[in-house]
Amino acid sequence: MEVKVSVIIPVYNVEKYLRECIDSILNQTLHELELICVDDGSTDGSLEILQAYEKKDNRVTVLTQHNQGAGAARNKGLQIAKGEYLSFLDADDFFAPGMLEEAYRKCKSVSADACVYQVLRYDDTTKKTWFDKGSFRKEFAPNKEVFSYKDMPDHILDSFQNWAWNKLISHELVKKYDLKFQEIFRTNDLLFVASCMILADRITLLEKKLVYYRVGMKNNCQATNYKFPLDFLHAFYAVREFLEKNNVYVQVEKSFVNKAVSGCVYNLDSIRDSHARKVLYDELKKEGFDRLGISGKDKEYFYDEKIYKKYQEICMNSFENYEILNGSEPKKRKYLQEKFLVKTEKPKVSIIVPIYNVEDYLVECMESVVRQTLEDIEIICINDGSTDHSLEILQKYAEMDSRIIVVDKKNEGYGIGMNIGLDRATGEYVGIVEPDDYVPLNMYEDLYLKAKEYELDFVKADFYRFKTAENGNMECVYNHLTMLKEKYNVVFDPSNEPEALRYVMNTWSGIYRNEFLRKYNIRHHETPGASFQDNGFWIQTFCFAKRAMILDKPYYMNRRDNPNSSVNSPEKVYCMNEEYKYIKAILSKDPELWDRFKGYYSLKKFQNYIFTLNRINVRFKKQYVEDIHKELTEAEKIGELDREIFPDADRERLDLLLADPELFYVSYCSNTNAKMKKRVEELENSTTWKVGRVITCIPRKIKKTVKKSGKK
Repeated sequence: MEVKVSVIIPVYNVEKYLRECIDSILNQTLHELELICVDDGSTDGSLEILQAYEKKDNRVTVLTQHNQGAGAARNKGLQIAKGEYLSFLDADDFFAPGMLEEAYRKCKSVSADACVYQVLRYDDTTKKTWFDKGSFRKEFAPNKEVFSYKDMPDHILDSFQNWAWNKLISHELVKKYDLKFQEIFRTNDLLFVASCMILADRITLLEKKLVYYRVGMKNNCQATNYKFPLDFLHAFYAVREFLEKNNVYVQVEKSFVNKAVSGCVYNLDSIRDSHARKVLYDELKKEGFDRLGISGKDKEYFYDEKIYKKYQEICMNSFENYEILNGSEPKKRKYLQEKFLVKTEKPKVSIIVPIYNVEDYLVECMESVVRQTLEDIEIICINDGSTDHSLEILQKYAEMDSRIIVVDKKNEGYGIGMNIGLDRATGEYVGIVEPDDYVPLNMYEDLYLKAKEYELDFVKADFYRFKTAENGNMECVYNHLTMLKEKYNVVFDPSNEPEALRYVMNTWSGIYRNEFLRKYNIRHHETPGASFQDNGFWIQTFCFAKRAMILDKPYYMNRRDNPNSSVNSPEKVYCMNEEYKYIKAILSKDPELWDRFKGYYSLKKFQNYIFTLNRINVRFKKQYVEDIHKELTEAEKIGELDREIFPDADRERLDLLLADPELFYVSYCSNTNAKMKKRVEELENSTTWKVGRVITCIPRKIKKTVKKSGKK
């Protein structure tokens, strides 16, 4: 029989799983195979199981050796393999039924040296499966049926796991270069797999989940990695030597370094035994990072910022401190407190409180600020000409607390007051508290420690909106800054992610690095008496910040029942329009920046115009609709509107407003024709809404409805 595929399995004390593994191979739809099982000195019943299969099926060959590790066992299998292609499997894993046939057929159809397929993890306890995204990173692969390392030199090694068992390898390739597995106990497949991926002229991908990788066992390789803490390091040393010997290291250095540093961090954090972990830690600092070419590379060289941060922690800390940073949360917090909360001449955070006639809420606000667990703060209170008792309250607090600075000025508006506060701020970071709100007592300590730990331009957090109900109870609603969970608790670059302007807008649930604000001259719009001047400040922080983070924990209490707040000011009509003119003037100074953000700027502007329309007095609404129709029509003419980034509901509103502002007004603003309004809203929320229907169908229905109401 011509052997199309040789499957090689190293076996060591896996009697519980062995039958499932072997059956998954022998029951393959591809029959032209041989199964080479190498018993690595098992002390359980594994060898007996193997011998029983060997007697039943002539495709099974059993070899034995003293315990030398999976690498040596695989090499022993390679010595007798006859197949056109080679497949490898661990004895506690198993194949999907058609795996070998599909992979073989794919290889033959494109004359591939190697075929890589996808993996499902299988939980041995729960019996659940899930897709392992690490099978290969297709986003870095070229858009070609077959490729080689030359097509993706910066990602050839870090895009593929060093698993031998999710690949079908040409036997001819292995024989040509005499490729072998390292005979070490852990990471013995790294050198073999890396060699294959570099030497293969024709690699192909098979986007099917064909291998089940069992997790959750007590005695798997990862669970016992403390016994051989340096094996993986020796594997990476060997890979680098191989790359240099074959004169390809320079071409693939970036991919290798990123894979190596990731491997170092992963192995260090996965070793459970403290002594073994220290052995590895010391070796990495002594020579490991140098030998792997990691040392001396700047931050931009690394693909994963979290990994880079871990690498820096290893370099900059003793083993004991590293253990604290990566141990329990209380220990980590204590370490960060000792490192970053040392008393200095400059306050850690300047908290700006803009005040105008808020005597009913001011005490609650001030109590929450002065009682912060972060004591090294300054509190800058800007009294904007209050006519109630707000100033007296502030002065009493200032007498009791030297950290409080009271600036009393004539009434000029929010923007001017906030800029005075920014000018007075001497803190490393700046926070903002609205005087009718209040904050948890740990807010500024938590945010400051996070900002320092990750060297952030700003850090923001979720928040609560609250009001007092008629029965006197507090009604409190959790507000997420974004509904995308993956965006939380990671460092990101807002200046290169304009879609971040979709996040919920506020300036007060975070802190901002003072140096960053001054560098980009980020300030508030100084329109006298106007409101909503935080919009410009918020957008500027996102457009200019390089390092930011949002936290999935609420740290701010935002009041919604103050009758004097801007939100509840129906007479303030064009504040928002002036604010967005101000924002555009700033952003458009940099054509590249403006081009990057103009679409999302327009989305935010439109959403806030609709917010304004819903807020203002009814007598202003018709004129306001006409005005924003003209403004947005002009914006569309000059290419500022990007409908593709508008959510469906907003896009439908925009289309109606641009096509027929009168109809838009009747649909959304008029108190007459309530039934028609409801119908239009229903249509607006449907996915079939088109501008053509807006122009032709809806007007006729409105006329019909009005005619009927006239008859009545």
